[in-house]
Amino acid sequence: MTNDGNLNSETGLPLSVFKIRAEHQIGIFELGMNRRNEILETAKVLSPNLALITNIGTAHIGILGTQTAIAEEKKNIFSFFNDSDAGFIPDDDAYSDFLAEVPAGTIFRFGVNSTKGFERADFLGLEGTDIFMTEKKYILRFPEHIT
Repeated sequence: MTNDGNLNSETGLPLSVFKIRAEHQIGIFELGMNRRNEILETAKVLSPNLALITNIGTAHIGILGTQTAIAEEKKNIFSFFNDSDAGFIPDDDAYSDFLAEVPAGTIFRFGVNSTKGFERADFLGLEGTDIFMTEKKYILRFPEHIT
């Protein structure tokens, strides 16, 4: 189960969650951000067991004002973790240490410094990601339609 289209907002994410049925074994959802505390609110609805932060960039600087505020907002994805939940954060991000400080759950770092054989990942937007490991390239492409 994934969220349809771009239903990652405070309205769209709950609509996607309401579509979860007994036959679904896992769900992959994106949490969007258009204002302060939006990730906190959608994380409360979703209550994820696993969460991934890919980076703390500047795409939301106009909304939140600083990268520190962006990091604080993205870190909210971990707010409803219990001890058996896990988060994944990039080891080379300037906010990595800040993101790793959570009251519950386990945070794992990924990247050149912490993943054996990892060389780099080229993020290709809607095309997917190319992951370069020692002597091997992995190509992750998004399917045209995910249901």
